[in-house]
Amino acid sequence: MASRVGLIGTIGCLIVMVALLNGASAETYNVGGDMDWSEPPLGEISYRSWAARNAFEIGDVIVFKWNGTHNVAEVTKENYDSCTDTAIGTVQTANPTNFTLTSNATRYFICTISNHCERGQKVTIGIGSDFWSSASSLKYGALSAMAFKNFTTQVAKGSLQMSEDEMFVEVFGPEHHGRVRGYGDGVTPTELWGSSSSSIRDLQRQLKESEEKRKENDADLQRQLKESEEKRKESDAHLKILEAQVNRVESLLALVMKKLSPPELAQSESST
Repeated sequence: MASRVGLIGTIGCLIVMVALLNGASAETYNVGGDMDWSEPPLGEISYRSWAARNAFEIGDVIVFKWNGTHNVAEVTKENYDSCTDTAIGTVQTANPTNFTLTSNATRYFICTISNHCERGQKVTIGIGSDFWSSASSLKYGALSAMAFKNFTTQVAKGSLQMSEDEMFVEVFGPEHHGRVRGYGDGVTPTELWGSSSSSIRDLQRQLKESEEKRKENDADLQRQLKESEEKRKESDAHLKILEAQVNRVESLLALVMKKLSPPELAQSESST
C-alpha cells in the first residue's frame, strides 16, 4: 500500500514538473513581428516568411494585434486557401486576441474584413512534423528571394524607404549567432558577362581597341600641336621679313623725295 502511494506521488510530481517545464519553455509570438496583423505590402509572402523563421511548440501563445479595422478567424485549410470567411468558432474582434497552441495540428488564420485575406492577411501556424513538411513544401528559399526582390523593386521605384539591413531583417528575421548573411539581389556573373566566355573576350577586345584609339588620338593631338608651333614660327619669320621690307621701302622713299625736292628748298635746308 505504501509503495502504491509512493508511486502515485512520484507520478504526481512528474506531472507537475512536466507542466512547469512546459510553462517555462512556452513562448509568446506577435504575429507578423513589427508588422503586426495588417494587410502586408508584399502580400501573403510576408506572413509565410515570418512563420517559416519561427519554431512553434505546444504551449506557445500566438498574439494577433492590429491598428485600424481588422479581426481574426481560425478557419479550415480549404477556407484558408479560398479566403472563405467561415470560421471555426467565433470571429475574434478583441484587440489583441491570443491563441494557445495545444496540439500538433496546423492552424490557419485569416482576416475576414473586406478583401484583406485576398491581399495576404492570412497566416499558417504549424508545429512538429506537420510544420516542417509544410515549411519544406513552401520552398522558403524561393519565397525569401521573392520577398527580397519585391522589397528592392519598391525601393528602386521610390515607393518604399528601407535600408538593406532593414530588408534583411524583414525577410529573414533578426541576425543571431550561427547565421551567416548570404543573400543578395545584385547581378549574377551570367547577367554581367553573358552566357559564355566569348562575351568576356569581346569586352577585352573592345577595351584594347579603345586604348589603341586613345593612343592614336593623343598622337594626332601632339602632331597637330607640333604643326601649329611650326606654323607660328613660320608666321613670325615672315612677319620679320615684311617688317624689314617695309623699313627698306620707307628708306628708299625718303631718298627719292629728297632728290625730287626743288633746289631752293634743298639750299634752304642745307643752310639751315
